[in-house]
Amino acid sequence: MKKIKEDLPIKLKDLLSTVDINNSELDVTFAAHHGLQDGSGSPSPSAGVDLDTLDTADDITPGYEAVGGGDETDLDNEISHEFGLPNESRMSLMSILKEDRSAEELGIPKNKYVNPSQTELDNLKQTLFNLIQTAYAPIGGHLKFKSPDDIKNPDLKYWRIADIDSDPEIDVVYFGKKTPFGIKHTGIGHDGEKPNIKNLLIKKSAELKRPGNYVEVSGGAFDSFVKKGNVPTIDDEETIKKVLGSRRAAETTFHGKHPKGNKPGNGWYTRKIGGKEVTKTLIGKV
Repeated sequence: MKKIKEDLPIKLKDLLSTVDINNSELDVTFAAHHGLQDGSGSPSPSAGVDLDTLDTADDITPGYEAVGGGDETDLDNEISHEFGLPNESRMSLMSILKEDRSAEELGIPKNKYVNPSQTELDNLKQTLFNLIQTAYAPIGGHLKFKSPDDIKNPDLKYWRIADIDSDPEIDVVYFGKKTPFGIKHTGIGHDGEKPNIKNLLIKKSAELKRPGNYVEVSGGAFDSFVKKGNVPTIDDEETIKKVLGSRRAAETTFHGKHPKGNKPGNGWYTRKIGGKEVTKTLIGKV
């Protein structure tokens, strides 16, 4: 860890004099940190994932990691304006000021996906929010996460987190809801590092192959989980209707094959999400 550069404005140096940051260049720390594009240990071939299809970190399908912008607060504005920071620096600065306890401090083992306790979620809510922010930034943010307190959403009763690289922080997370059909996986988070994204993709793909795990996907997520992770599609229309529920099923147009014919599977349908018509399918096992 390197100390903040000596040529920072004096007020900012005073404010953060005891804070370490990962990069020596402030523009990297504040601008690039959120501008990234695009229960076992480390996954292995025995987990049922075809690692040959995930040969390198570059094989990750663009869009998988785009699966959160937070509301600006008066404090965000005050700090940004006081120290002359650009707007895109606010979330990174605030995450430093509100630093959570590390995975190491909480006794979370390395290289193992764990189910965090409610106390651990409380101690990691800013970290987890930032990971979700990073993952969903390319599509404008996750609709259900507007602040770190949304981590405590009582509907989200299924969480898996892991510290999988050399630093002592949580690097990846995925989460979902418990339903009569199993776990409906509803989102992910990551730090933007491709090896960590790959690790997350392999782990979650293996889980989605087990009965009682499913997710609704389209686009890049479908390509990553199905084409690269070999997760099965759910093609039976009656099963899909039961999973969606009677109200949503009544508002859904079922296609079978993808209407554009450019993706495999026979369970494609179109329904309104957030006022927009979106074509999706269910994958996993229910």
